[in-house]
Amino acid sequence: MDRINSFGKRALVLAALGILFLLVMDFNNRMTDYTRLREQLNIEETAQAELVSTQAVLQTQIAFATSEAAVEEWARQQGHLVQPGDFPIVPLPDPNYTPEVVIEPTPERLPLDNWQAWLEWFFYDGD
Repeated sequence: MDRINSFGKRALVLAALGILFLLVMDFNNRMTDYTRLREQLNIEETAQAELVSTQAVLQTQIAFATSEAAVEEWARQQGHLVQPGDFPIVPLPDPNYTPEVVIEPTPERLPLDNWQAWLEWFFYDGD
């Protein structure tokens, strides 16, 4: 009877150790999944923060682009328009200024031998 009791106790201890081993393995798998999902969450939160900041910058640019200040800035700088009462200044060149004329010499062709002339005539690619 003692022997059966001892065998039963051993079996219970082994079963308990097996269940404990399975629980530890499951806990380890869950912790691995948690760590992976947490890293993915951090990446997604960073991307979301970047998108929110980009949206704020774009909304600011849209607000400026649709304002009268932007229209006036464009009209004065790129459109070269003036308002009544403005005195536009048009820079004129110096009357004594003469632009320098740069004459580029034409390249001289070197005389070719007959065989070189024939090769160029047959294989000339137009460059």
